[in-house]
Amino acid sequence: MIVQDNPVPGVDQWLDKQNPGVREALLALGALLSGRDYESGRKPPRQDAWIAEQLGVDNLTKVARVHRAVGVVDTVRVGMALAAMVTEPGTVCGPRAWSSSDLDDAVEWITAEIMSGHIYTYPAEIALATNVLGDEPVVLIWRAKDRTPSLQVIAGDHAVATVAAQQLIDCARRDHDPFRGGVWRLGGGSYQLELHARPRPTMRRGDVALLASAWAELDLAAAAVTSAADRMRDLGLGCRRGVLLAGPPGTGKSAAAEVIAAELAGACTVVYVDGRAAAYNMESITSELVLEEVRLPGSAILPGVRGLKGPLGCLSEARYGIVWGAMGAARSAFQTALEYAGQRIQFDRPISGFQLTQQKLAWMNQELTNGTLLALHLGRLKDTKGLRPDQVSVGKLNNVSKAIEICRVARTVLGANGISLEFPVIRHANNLESVLTYEGTVEMHTLIVGQALTGQAAFR
Repeated sequence: MIVQDNPVPGVDQWLDKQNPGVREALLALGALLSGRDYESGRKPPRQDAWIAEQLGVDNLTKVARVHRAVGVVDTVRVGMALAAMVTEPGTVCGPRAWSSSDLDDAVEWITAEIMSGHIYTYPAEIALATNVLGDEPVVLIWRAKDRTPSLQVIAGDHAVATVAAQQLIDCARRDHDPFRGGVWRLGGGSYQLELHARPRPTMRRGDVALLASAWAELDLAAAAVTSAADRMRDLGLGCRRGVLLAGPPGTGKSAAAEVIAAELAGACTVVYVDGRAAAYNMESITSELVLEEVRLPGSAILPGVRGLKGPLGCLSEARYGIVWGAMGAARSAFQTALEYAGQRIQFDRPISGFQLTQQKLAWMNQELTNGTLLALHLGRLKDTKGLRPDQVSVGKLNNVSKAIEICRVARTVLGANGISLEFPVIRHANNLESVLTYEGTVEMHTLIVGQALTGQAAFR
């Protein structure tokens, strides 16, 4: 008998179609005839089958999944926590690995440099079965090489999956934080904030001429986040403190800040914020502006403008952006509800199979489509003929109100999870409640549309 080293095309597909007992017997017979180890030549199962096996369930319709989007900083933290768990007793990597000796084949690793010369390695993609997070077994699905890193926790119960996800993230932030104790500079780029490592400051108090009272004030503020932090939390005061250093250039403000940073680095994380970053963060700050006894001459009137034409013309661009932004929030809420309904199991089937849930999903999809088409139509008018203020008001009035309704219905699909920040629905709903007011209230846009329809101004 001649045993071929190269596999015969189509054999694996044929074996997969056989009865499991027959397939196992044929694999064992083939291993015996070829002189190869049966276990090492065993074909790994698909991920779903492997997950079900690790959790001890018949199929994945009986499990709960919790998804967490992971930010840039937490990507490194969670990745390092998972890297530490790979070698923990009771953890199994899969589905490609059959033993701890196969870890090199089962895990793809990412190398990241945090600060100069500090190299950290964590998984790019991994499936990990473990019970180190609690008594119940869970499966962790980690993907860090995508544009949006994500963590998925699978367990036999939704509460177990939720707790396990939070435990892992808390552990990562507490025990696996390469950013803690470092010195960083937060700068403002063109479209985002950027975090860069900085050398630890070396300036000392003897290098700065500063009044003793000023040092005492700085020490008091520093104590609030160091030695006195726990006491202040117990008193309900909080430990956040700040000191404003004021004075003309050359009086030692920047130097004093360098000294405090040098003393706190290591025990605390020090972040320098430059002017561009501060301006970037302050762009969205809302403040009150009060004008009293202000009179303007006739020369201050905008030429060719009467009534509300001037301010409405300035606001049209912002309101047009809201027409699209509201639909973006609505789409996020709808997609979250749709995904959740397909994964949430009640009475041995996903809730997406219930009639009332399907009615909610169908309605949300209908209104989302209508609002998006309205925004698209307004955009095409804007690019060709231009938009009148009343046309923008129609878009803002309709899309914001419909987006709020979509978020509210989506929240009901998620049940109690709908008010949890684990999912984005309630956050979008809160934001849209403010959007309902700014850039023109519902009442104002209603009157603008009414004036366009009737030719009669009802503003006074």
